[in-house]
Amino acid sequence: MNNLEGLYKSLWESLIRPQRRKYSNYDLGGTKFSRAGTFARRLDFELKNCLGESIYTSVYFPCDANFSLRSLQSVVIYCHTLNGDRVEGVQEIPVLLEKGILAVIFDFRASGRGNGEFVTLGWLEAFDLDELIRFSREKLRMSNIGLWGRSMGAAASVFYLSETWRKEAKDWLWRHHGKKIEFMPKSAVDGIVLDSCLESLRNSAVNLAQKRSPIPEVVIDMALSILDSKMAEKTHINIPMISPSKYLKEVKTPLLMVSGTEDQLVPVQTFLALFSLAGSAVKQFKLFEGTHTQVRPIEVGQAVINFFEEIFAARRSYSRVRQIEKLLLEEVGQSYSALLSDAI
Repeated sequence: MNNLEGLYKSLWESLIRPQRRKYSNYDLGGTKFSRAGTFARRLDFELKNCLGESIYTSVYFPCDANFSLRSLQSVVIYCHTLNGDRVEGVQEIPVLLEKGILAVIFDFRASGRGNGEFVTLGWLEAFDLDELIRFSREKLRMSNIGLWGRSMGAAASVFYLSETWRKEAKDWLWRHHGKKIEFMPKSAVDGIVLDSCLESLRNSAVNLAQKRSPIPEVVIDMALSILDSKMAEKTHINIPMISPSKYLKEVKTPLLMVSGTEDQLVPVQTFLALFSLAGSAVKQFKLFEGTHTQVRPIEVGQAVINFFEEIFAARRSYSRVRQIEKLLLEEVGQSYSALLSDAI
């Protein structure tokens, strides 16, 4: 029984109520941000998701060395890990700023300074993404939007871009909170990076338990049963619901998937299976030597920026072609009207 109680407590504290790191605004890099040869101005915002929970957000506007703003069209929203917060993104964003891409980092609803209480490994966190994408489009006026999710952040991105999750989320929100929501269109997101995307809460819990010490499968199943009941009581979310692998086939957005060859939470064979499930016609993957939690090597950052630059350039070209088509149609229409007038 002690093993069962200890395992349940460990899983609960690791996956649902992970310890939050305290950080200061100093950790966010200053209002005039300078790192790795890049320069930006930082502005902080407090947004609200549809649950009324705060999303503490920092936006980094690329600048030149004199901190004069550069021309901006594109934004990438960095979505942090299970045990992370927006400070995690500070080390990732210079590669974006260097290329003139606006960077957004934030605390998910139950992480960092967020005032949510329980983590759901992306299911409820996906509500945050809707508000951030709306903010990027309507307030920041960005033409191109990308999501860069790692671990839980990757799972949240998958949920958000799935039509099935959107239907389930609307139903959940109405049943448990009496609220309605109209999501931003999935087409508002031009590209996504999924770094070490979790397959499911159940498999993550099993891999985590087996990683720490040999535990009989029956004990793991009993602990998960208790965890499931407690989650349902506290969040109205249960373990089977948190399974990004079930939703990946619905993700049509261009994507890059990344994972470490020594990742024990998302083993290579699991990662490759997830990649094959992704429904996007434009998809790439990259493996690197490393684990689930370690700092990503330079090659990963370079692959990410190459991906976003390619996707954003393609989107701008497509938009330009559509604009030209519209102008031509308008000209043809005007010419046709003129011909009719002459004939009459």
